[in-house]
Amino acid sequence: MLVLLRNALTKIFRNISRCVDVNASLRFMPRRRAREGATN
Repeated sequence: MLVLLRNALTKIFRNISRCVDVNASLRFMPRRRAREGATN
């Protein structure tokens, strides 16, 4: 039970940090954002 909870928290934390990375790259590198938006 505890392991499942920890796995869920890790996944959520990874998603949050990924969103933060995306926002930072959006703010600081608009050229890279256009390329990533085209690939995704």
